[in-house]
Amino acid sequence: MLFVACHVISDYLPVSTRGDHDVQAGEEIQFWKLTVVMANVGLSKSEIYRQMKEGRFPPSRSYRHDSKRKFWLSTEVRAWQADVLGTGDDLDGLFG
Repeated sequence: MLFVACHVISDYLPVSTRGDHDVQAGEEIQFWKLTVVMANVGLSKSEIYRQMKEGRFPPSRSYRHDSKRKFWLSTEVRAWQADVLGTGDDLDGLFG
């Protein structure tokens, strides 16, 4: 069994880092490192970065005091997943 570490922001704190995602009341926001993102979306590191470059995947963010460490907001990744499923595209559309 794989256990992954992630940082959690309390669901009652108002969090808005870019303003382009809508956090549902009670939804937990987590900071996911790359390995967690890969495990959740089933894409390779290179595919995630390729899609980010093309603007088709949520961008990574840097910690305020450590710009080398990157993370993704779980809410943005989940919204991306919902968008992929909600558009009716088949999975082949992810790679083209």
